[in-house]
Amino acid sequence: MSLREHSIYDCIVNNARNYSDEIALVSGDLRLTYREVPLHVNSLARGLLNMGFEKGDRIGVLLNNCAEYALLLAACTRIGLITVCLNTRTSADEMCKILEQTKPKALIFQKSYEQQADELRDLHINRQLYCIDEASILSSSFDQLLDEDPSPLTEPQPSVDEGWLIIPTAAVDGIPKGALLSQRNVMASADVHLHHFGREAIKGHLVALPIFHVMGLTSAWATFISGGKNVLLKQFDEKLAVNLIDSEDLTYFGSFPPVLERVLDTAKESSSVLESLKLVYGLEGAENINRLQEETGAVFWTGFGQAETTAFVTASPASECPGASGRPTLINSVLL
Repeated sequence: MSLREHSIYDCIVNNARNYSDEIALVSGDLRLTYREVPLHVNSLARGLLNMGFEKGDRIGVLLNNCAEYALLLAACTRIGLITVCLNTRTSADEMCKILEQTKPKALIFQKSYEQQADELRDLHINRQLYCIDEASILSSSFDQLLDEDPSPLTEPQPSVDEGWLIIPTAAVDGIPKGALLSQRNVMASADVHLHHFGREAIKGHLVALPIFHVMGLTSAWATFISGGKNVLLKQFDEKLAVNLIDSEDLTYFGSFPPVLERVLDTAKESSSVLESLKLVYGLEGAENINRLQEETGAVFWTGFGQAETTAFVTASPASECPGASGRPTLINSVLL
């Protein structure tokens, strides 16, 4: 890592210093402060090294949004591992094609995906399978990857231009392919969020989109880098979403149909005006965009992105030019 580079792990350390007692991550009953995050990241990174993982090795991940997922991504930035983010909604056959291409040395999954993990085991993954819920005949416990020592590691950090994530793209000719993202790529996308949405608008994030999707991933890191709070939804539940927005004072979330409509319907049924909500972004029809802006104080942003490789190429409030996909964002140029 170059002296002039600034990594995601550097952000983790800085936030622990600057926002030590602020809540960084909420997942179910778990609440982690910014002071606690690097301790968990160091413990996991050291544990992965102790288990024999080396810089450049790949780890397959078959998880819904959860704290383990977020902390694993952070630990991989520290020691140069590459996370293969499997889409939980794809078939085992598509997952097999991705793993055949990427050749991970381990697979981390949750118990609800044990059947898929069993099918993927036939790919002769070089190391053990790890389950975040409990060990089984099929797998070891995720806890085995945690070292008791939470102190900072002495190993040098990888460059921010090296691979960090592989996100599978839509299948072309029946074969999905993986987009390799670096830390610099994701931080640039996070900067777009910060520049266009503003720090106040993204300080409380309902992580309703999956982390294995580039928009959920980018939004989560944008909020983290800026010292905000990420509240993870394992799976979308409109009643829980409305409850969390109100109880955690959340300010924004990403949406694809029918997420926004279901949130608005549930809020109306429970007499909630989603008072803290400032912004929703994504894709939506005019009717629900108008409902959001009439029934709450939030603004809907729409835009265009390059699938799994980046966040917004264009973005703007939908009301500025209904039907358009927005203006070019901070780091993009668009020519017609």
